[in-house]
This record gives sequence, structure tokens and C-alpha cells, in this order.
Amino acid sequence: MNVYIEAHFKQVKENEYKRVEVKIDEDLIPWGVHKFLERRYGEITELSFHFTREADT
Repeated sequence: MNVYIEAHFKQVKENEYKRVEVKIDEDLIPWGVHKFLERRYGEITELSFHFTREADT
């Protein structure tokens, strides 16, 4: 099942903090979130996230 999470992290290359909401497979929570976000944003640090809602199919 897909869910939405709100993630807060620091994007290393840009040296700025970001807050994003992304749809992710719930099987990736919690271990795959960091890798998933790094594929989109490059190297990140200081990651925290929380579940916001289930995604419609």
C-alpha cells in the first residue's frame, strides 16, 4: 500500500533544509526512506519524517 509521509531533512549540496510530502510504499518505512529521498535530492542529513495519510490507489 502507498502512503504519504512528510519528511524534513537538510540537502547537503544546497546546504538548505527542506520539508516535502512524498508518496512511498509503506514497506519502505522506516528503512528505505533515506535511500528513496537521496535518489531524488542527492545526499541528505538530519532526516525525520512522519506518516500523513494513506494514498488512494
